[in-house]
Amino acid sequence: MSTVIVDFIASFIADRQTHLKLSKYTLKGHNIKAGILQGSPLSFMLYLFYNANLLDATNDLALGSSSIGYVDDVCIIISKPSVDENISVLAQMHERAIAW
Repeated sequence: MSTVIVDFIASFIADRQTHLKLSKYTLKGHNIKAGILQGSPLSFMLYLFYNANLLDATNDLALGSSSIGYVDDVCIIISKPSVDENISVLAQMHERAIAW
């Protein structure tokens, strides 16, 4: 990957603050050390790159598992005939997610 792109992304997620406003009172800014900016089209693309392997690892049609990601969430859907089978597959997907 181009160092120009890496440097741009690094600057995009660095030195950020959030300000909490309650009614007429605004708290001082707090530094944010994790996450990506909300509302930016670039944030969604970065999220997809970051979570692609997790979605791949937990998307297993043979086991009845389907994974989707949106904004900052991952949803793992299990579809098996019984509750016990659903629990078993969900436990396997949990292990895959932890390993990720």
